[in-house]
Amino acid sequence: FITILCAAVAGILVYYAVILRVKGLALSEVMATFGLGLAIMELFRYFNFVGFRYTLPVFFDGSVSIGEVYIDYQRLIIGLIAVVLTLFLYLFTHDTRVGLAFRAIAQDERTALTFGIDSDRIGALSMAFGCALAAVAAIVILPLGTIAVDVTMTDDLLSEALTKELVRRIQDMRKDMDLKINDFIEVSIRGPDSLKKVGTRVEYIATETRARSVELGGGLSGEMYTKEWDMEGDRYVISVSQVP
Repeated sequence: FITILCAAVAGILVYYAVILRVKGLALSEVMATFGLGLAIMELFRYFNFVGFRYTLPVFFDGSVSIGEVYIDYQRLIIGLIAVVLTLFLYLFTHDTRVGLAFRAIAQDERTALTFGIDSDRIGALSMAFGCALAAVAAIVILPLGTIAVDVTMTDDLLSEALTKELVRRIQDMRKDMDLKINDFIEVSIRGPDSLKKVGTRVEYIATETRARSVELGGGLSGEMYTKEWDMEGDRYVISVSQVP
C-alpha cells in the first residue's frame, strides 16, 4: 500500500513540476516526459541500481488444474485483480464527480472548463491514478519475472504527438474564423519532412476538426485563411477554408 501511495504522490509532483509547464503542447509533453524518464534511468545508473535483480515473492504458492492446463495461483490473482480494477474504474468514471470530471477533461477540456471543472486539479489526480495503477501492475506482475522498460522514442509516438498539435492549431484557426461546431472545412498543411509522419493519421485529423479533406504538403485552390505556426523549432503553415 505504501508503494502505491508513494507512486501516486510522485505522479502529482511530476504533474506540477513538469507536465503543467508544457500543458497543451503535445510535442512538448512527449519530449518532457521522455526526458524525465531518461533522467530517472540515468539516476539509477549513477547510483549503481542497474544490474541488480529485484524480485518479489508470489502472493500464494501453488497451482490449480483447469482441464489439462495448470495455472499458478499468482496468475489467477492477477486476473482477479484486473477484473476488480476494471469494474472499479468503470464505476468510478461513471458514478463519481471526480471520475466524470476525468471523462469531461479527456473529451473536451474547453467545454469542461465552462462547467467550472478545475483542469489542473483533475490533471494531477489523473496522473496520480495512472502512477498508482502502474505500481499495482508492477507489484502483481514482478513475482512472475522481470519488468523491462523501453526508453526508445518511436516514430509512432512522435507522429501521435505531432498530430495532436496540428489538431489543436486547426481548432484555434476555426475559432479565429468564428465557425460553428457543425461547419465543415478544408485543410492544407505544409511543413518539414517530419510532416510525413502524420500521413497515416490524416483521417483522425479530419474527424477531430470536421474537415472534408486534409492535404499534406500541397495547397488547395480558392481563398484560405493561412497561419504559420512554430512547433518545437519547426515551421508549419496551415491553411483553412470553410466548405460552403
